[in-house]
Amino acid sequence: MLRLLRVTVVSAIVASCIAAPPPAAAQEVGTIPVPLAEVSAGYTFMRDLAADDVNFPAGWVFSAAFNPTHWLGLVAEATGSYKNRDLTFEGRSWSDNARVYTFMGGPRFFKKTGRVAPFAQVLAGVAQRRLESWEATDFAFQPGGGVTIFLAERVGVRLAADYRCIVDFDEDENSYWNEFRVLSGFTFNWGAR
Repeated sequence: MLRLLRVTVVSAIVASCIAAPPPAAAQEVGTIPVPLAEVSAGYTFMRDLAADDVNFPAGWVFSAAFNPTHWLGLVAEATGSYKNRDLTFEGRSWSDNARVYTFMGGPRFFKKTGRVAPFAQVLAGVAQRRLESWEATDFAFQPGGGVTIFLAERVGVRLAADYRCIVDFDEDENSYWNEFRVLSGFTFNWGAR
């Protein structure tokens, strides 16, 4: 679990260093301001590390953020990840649709330089896991990071990765589900800070 978190943080730092503009682009610093508010939407791929490394290849992410300063954002995020599993038991086949939904919020720390803004965030909230005949809603904690690249003042692209831990407090002993997620999407920005 700690190794995966280190890999996520190192990957976010490397991505932000690669995407940083060269020194000659310093004159462009400040031409695109830090947005006051933003919404983003995109695709997410999730891997459930607790369930025999099961992939959830279909997914979406939607987030909204308010940036009260030049380095801090307050984020609300909703996601959905999906997997269709075809099962066979005693000669009988059926399909079991697995779904994971999360509703989370927390701080995002970023440093905008020119058109690039690497960030780290820590979100917490609830995760709802569903199968055809079973459902559970539990606490979720999700540290992660990535980079936003501003294409224009109002539009950008975002690449990110994070680790999610879902804790089931209802069991006699606490159960944990670990998930790794990557996402890509677009941001739409309003206002200027």
